[in-house]
Amino acid sequence: MAEFRWTDREFMERVVVPSAQAGLVVAAEVLAARMILNMGSEGGGVVGKTSTGRNIYAPSPPGAFPGVRRGGGGGLTSAIGYTPPEGLTISVGADSRAPHGYFLEVGTSTMAARPWAMRSFRESAPALNKAFRAGMRAEFTRRVGGRL
Repeated sequence: MAEFRWTDREFMERVVVPSAQAGLVVAAEVLAARMILNMGSEGGGVVGKTSTGRNIYAPSPPGAFPGVRRGGGGGLTSAIGYTPPEGLTISVGADSRAPHGYFLEVGTSTMAARPWAMRSFRESAPALNKAFRAGMRAEFTRRVGGRL
């Protein structure tokens, strides 16, 4: 019979860390999708058309998720995503194509905050935990081949 041995360090490097990274990616995908879905869900955005056919916009109420000004691509929704994991860290949010995402999150001296990132995170916490566990479990099982 063949013997199966790994040191603690090898097990961490070959199985545990990559499995946790896979779980982080699955959770990041869930959070990014939730952030996008929340945009415009509480008002704001296009409210009508001018006589020449141009859109008329209204802001979302203070404290609500930001309104969506453009349909499809562009704006904050197209900039939401995540970075590949580095170690056991992953970042989810808007990239540099949408620097206004920060100001929507925290507000300015002339604009009330319309939090979207942390609010989406808090509302999604149970789903993120479940997604992380499922992603980690699947990768762990794949790496050890069902043996343990």
